[in-house]
Amino acid sequence: SGWLFGCAYRLAGAVGGITPKLVRPGTDEEAEGTKADRVRKIMRRVNPEDTYRDFIEQNVVHLSLAGESYVEKARNRLKETNELWTWRAVDVSPVADTTGRRRVASYVVRSGIGRAEYEIAAEEMIAIRVYSPSNPLRGQSAVAPIWNDLLGDRDAARYNRNLIKRGMRTGGILQPKDGDLS
Repeated sequence: SGWLFGCAYRLAGAVGGITPKLVRPGTDEEAEGTKADRVRKIMRRVNPEDTYRDFIEQNVVHLSLAGESYVEKARNRLKETNELWTWRAVDVSPVADTTGRRRVASYVVRSGIGRAEYEIAAEEMIAIRVYSPSNPLRGQSAVAPIWNDLLGDRDAARYNRNLIKRGMRTGGILQPKDGDLS
């Protein structure tokens, strides 16, 4: 639905425009120190392709439409996070942990058509999910319950558009030989 996508992008633009503030945990005080400076640097430019605003907008759109968003942490040689990369929910599959210590053990990522899948440890991925009552490993979009209604509206609009293009004439009439379609 064009309206649905339009609403998601408007919401993403509004949230992306909020200036981030880095504070010490549990307080409203501005965070200080080298670790805070490194986080601020990442927040200015989350990766070579995306600004902080791009990053936030991508994640809000994914959450709005898919109910989940995945962020991979890229690390430097010192194992410090230095970049963040957003993945589409359809490209990421959570792998359940069989030990019972956590919900997800790792994630399988498909990086494009014709490319091999690879596995990422759970610690290297930030999963942002809207709770799904049917699957604790996946998120559920707020529009999932009405998705079939949206598709029906789309199909009805297509039918009406095609009918108007044909001069309000139907393509034919089905008439049963015996007189009853039931």
